[in-house]
Amino acid sequence: MNHHTAPMALLLATLVANAHADQLSTALVTGPAAWTSICSGISIGNTSTIVGLIVPITEGQCNSGQTANPVGTVSSSAAYASASLNTTLSGQGTAGFGVLKLRAESSAPNRTHFPATLAQGGWEDTLFHAAPTPADVGKNADLTFSLWVDGDLSAAGFNAGARMQLVAYVGSNVSHHPWDLSFGGQGFQGDPYQETVGGLYSMTIPVPLGVAFDLGIAGRAQAGPASYGAIDIINTGLVDFSHTVRWAGIDSFVYNGIPLDTNFDAASGIDWTLAAPVSEPSSALLMAAGLALFVRRRRGLF
Repeated sequence: MNHHTAPMALLLATLVANAHADQLSTALVTGPAAWTSICSGISIGNTSTIVGLIVPITEGQCNSGQTANPVGTVSSSAAYASASLNTTLSGQGTAGFGVLKLRAESSAPNRTHFPATLAQGGWEDTLFHAAPTPADVGKNADLTFSLWVDGDLSAAGFNAGARMQLVAYVGSNVSHHPWDLSFGGQGFQGDPYQETVGGLYSMTIPVPLGVAFDLGIAGRAQAGPASYGAIDIINTGLVDFSHTVRWAGIDSFVYNGIPLDTNFDAASGIDWTLAAPVSEPSSALLMAAGLALFVRRRRGLF
């Protein structure tokens, strides 16, 4: 019998639990809220590819935050550095209602055991749209909206990766869907990866009629080695979407092929038919004024 197995397993579970305490996931966010959750450190080698989950970090730093103020923002950051491992990791995130900025950066030799920087965040609101008839309550209609996405990705080294993912979800259950957006690639043995993203992207998601529901947009920026082995070649990765991911408004709301009114009652008071305002980083007061126009008090369930 190996008497070291139980203590080591307990230590690992304790380290992971402590990291979890400083994180947020979509399951822990209740709309209306904007949130960020940033982790930099050594992982157990399985960070999943699903947006909005807790990250299994055993050594490093995780920080998170959320706000329920429709004209407010929340920011988090995390960093990890080890001279003995020649490893430097950092991540930042800022989120508001309709605006998300994420950045993840990694530099580590291939022999470091799965270092990772994961920057996650997004926003969530509780919405309601009346059903055309009582018989339609609870049935799904297709909500189509657009996001403006602007950022850069790069990876180089023995085997490095950089990825940015965006998902729309109803409730807190986030999994892969056809409407997901994903950008990324690997830099592999002298063949670096680089990509610039900039444009308007449309997404369609089914939402219920006549029932209040939480609609969320979540993003995940991840940079780190894509393999592990006794090789000293440095892997570098950068995912920089601090330029911004921005809500660009509702395009249509269709039920059984029939267009419906695109106005929703929102717990936040925001008029989601409008695009989120563009703001300069140094213009906090102007941003607040712009967001105030984005928020429109409306009569309804809330």
